[in-house]
Amino acid sequence: MVEKLLEETQEAREYQREIGEMLSNNLTLDEEDAVQAELRQMQADIEAEPQEAISLPTVPTTPPEKLSAVPQVEEGQARVPVPA
Repeated sequence: MVEKLLEETQEAREYQREIGEMLSNNLTLDEEDAVQAELRQMQADIEAEPQEAISLPTVPTTPPEKLSAVPQVEEGQARVPVPA
C-alpha cells in the first residue's frame, strides 16, 4: 500500500515537472505567429457557425401545491413498513 502511494506521488511529481517545462518553454517568433494565425482561424470558424436557437421550457404561472408531511392513507389500507 505504501509502495503504491509512493509510486503515485513520484508519477505526480514527474507529471508536474513536465507541465512546468512545457509552460516555461518560449516560442520562437515563427511559432508565435503560427499560434496566433491558428487562433484567429478558430475564432473565425466559431463566428461563422450558425447559432442554434435554444428553446427553454415555459415558467409555471400557478403556485405549486402544498404537500402534507404525512401521506394520507385511505380507509381499509394498511401501512406497510419500508426498510431504510
